Amino acid sequence: MTVLHINLNYNQSSLYEQLSNHLLMRGCNHNVFYPCIEGKAISNPPSYLIQPSILNKYDRLFFNRRNKKIIDYMKLNFEFNNISLFHAHSLFSNGMIAYTLKKQFKIPYIVAVRDTDINVFFKKMKHLKHKGINILREADKIIFLSKPYKNYLLNKIVPKNMKYKLDKKIEVIPNGINPYWLDNLNSYTNVNSLPKKNNKIKILSVGLINKRKNQLTTAKACQILQEQDKKIEFIIVGKITDKNYFKKLSQFNFIKYIPHVNKEALKEIYRNSDVYVMPSITETFGLTYAEAMSQGLPILYSKGQGFDEQFNDGVVGFSVDNNELDISEKIMLATNHKEILRDNSLQAIPKFSWKKIAGEYIKLYELILNKK
Repeated sequence: MTVLHINLNYNQSSLYEQLSNHLLMRGCNHNVFYPCIEGKAISNPPSYLIQPSILNKYDRLFFNRRNKKIIDYMKLNFEFNNISLFHAHSLFSNGMIAYTLKKQFKIPYIVAVRDTDINVFFKKMKHLKHKGINILREADKIIFLSKPYKNYLLNKIVPKNMKYKLDKKIEVIPNGINPYWLDNLNSYTNVNSLPKKNNKIKILSVGLINKRKNQLTTAKACQILQEQDKKIEFIIVGKITDKNYFKKLSQFNFIKYIPHVNKEALKEIYRNSDVYVMPSITETFGLTYAEAMSQGLPILYSKGQGFDEQFNDGVVGFSVDNNELDISEKIMLATNHKEILRDNSLQAIPKFSWKKIAGEYIKLYELILNKK
């Protein structure tokens, strides 16, 4: 079995490297095809990475032209008889390549559906919708990181007469987190053994600072609690990608901003906080929720987005609506039940082990090839 991963976004997240490394450790023979823009190639690449600099900065604006350029390169440089399966890491940008090659070379593929596929391609690029539907129809397996996006696609996007067939092909497999977090679980056995703090509630959010991450609504929720005579500190960690949005956040006197920090420093920030809150407008998954869980923090996540339904509500935290009143109430609910939420989080965190997730993918690969 030889699997070719097709991933135009390989350089945008370390999670792809972690998946590949764990697939290798489990004996899965695979390569990752990452066609890139000149100057964007990864230095000192791993042996499995194929990264020809065949694109330019304008290609992303022309969907069909970019795909043709990539497929033409692949036809000249790949021995398709040696490829058992394609793993496309997004529906449109990568899945269209796998779909086209399956039509010509009869090679099966699995395809992942991500936030950009749902909230950009399907919602805003209507002229490409039929292509997305075709990619789903021909896929041997369809991967979602969470149930809400699966439900949205089946109920809002695909034709009703396709819903049953597609549902049978769907697998929900979350992302894993960096092994650092699993190797450094919060060592306290229960909240009562934690050092006593003053009665200030420390609320934490980690991620890019912009409208999509929705820190402003969390700040308004904190203001409600402050008006109820609660002592509040809202700690925001991350890179500012929208200066005007950050300017609005800066008006709140209870906010403490910390720029991007390394994992060791972030671990201590997690451990010294009380509740993790990130009510993202859209979110494919949200790795920081799982990181926070590893350090024993109750988490609040957006209803109907990536992390929702990873666990039943009230197990490791609570889903929230996009309004400050609901968030403020859930902050207090999580604070008042932090002992049980914390214990549940530490028991549940192995779900996000890359070793476990790599094993799930290998089982899928073998299932598809055995059927073939």
